[in-house]
Amino acid sequence: MGWKISCPKIACFVWAVVQVLGLASPALAAQSDDWSTLETQYTRIQYLSREDLRRFNASIDYGPGRWSAKRVLQAKPSTSMEDGLANKVDALFERVQEILDMHPQMGKVRILLLHDKKHLAAEYHRLFKAPCHIRSWYLHIGSTIFINCKDVRVGILAHEMGHAVSEHFLVFSPPRVSAEVWSVYVEAHLFDD
Repeated sequence: MGWKISCPKIACFVWAVVQVLGLASPALAAQSDDWSTLETQYTRIQYLSREDLRRFNASIDYGPGRWSAKRVLQAKPSTSMEDGLANKVDALFERVQEILDMHPQMGKVRILLLHDKKHLAAEYHRLFKAPCHIRSWYLHIGSTIFINCKDVRVGILAHEMGHAVSEHFLVFSPPRVSAEVWSVYVEAHLFDD
């Protein structure tokens, strides 16, 4: 008699191993009291300073209501920088889902705002024990986008959100090349009508 283990059993086993080894929280944010959190409908933005959050807000030039009458009617008035940022990030997340035509049931995506390139490289090295040659990345374990708040633009964030959406939409993680093609597609069509 051979091994007959179903995919759900394997997934449960892998999940249990990840939980026991503490791999489920790859970001420093889960382990430090210094991080603040801004909750949105689809994301949890974690940051070390209000200046980082302000810089991130200024870099994300995207807003609800910008591309359709439906969004104009649904736009919420912003009373603070945090409300405005939450509205922009949620509108961007919805746009990514719309472009990919993927609307997975998923928990909130963590967006970890790192101070600068040096902080980003240190976090990359901590996780992967290798030098960092990229501007941002998405890690499925922990559903986290790692981003340098001094080097971010709306296309980069949409690209990483594309990885999150596609990886949660499919039963198995897509092949790396396919996931990258979908995320590049999102970035290329972000401002199409």
